[in-house]
Amino acid sequence: MRVLAMVTPVLLIGSGAWARTPLQRDVEGYAVAACLTRQSPAYLKQQGEGWAQIIIERGHGRPEPLDALNRVVRAEAGRAPPYVDRDEADPTKGSPMPVAFCAELIDRPRVKAAIARTAAALAPAYRGR
Repeated sequence: MRVLAMVTPVLLIGSGAWARTPLQRDVEGYAVAACLTRQSPAYLKQQGEGWAQIIIERGHGRPEPLDALNRVVRAEAGRAPPYVDRDEADPTKGSPMPVAFCAELIDRPRVKAAIARTAAALAPAYRGR
């Protein structure tokens, strides 16, 4: 039996309480996508590359700030221990959880700081959009 504890926040639809700006969505999404490109299953790499390309194409401003963010994400993804869903019956066995790992990588201090720098660099291009 596998046990995976998850805390699900309650979001009131339409309240706008947790709405992200397009800038935040694009920069955080790019960071997650960059992380996915570092994962070993080929389909995750493809998903990450495709997602990053979508963000670049729909985004505003120059892509160079995203390059700097990509470098930080790649370095941090190599440092952080991977997430593994352990089997309760046999804790030596488990399944890798690269999507969860990448989704939460954006909360690590170095990545969070790089996201803030990238957002600041791109903010003028997103104003009024």
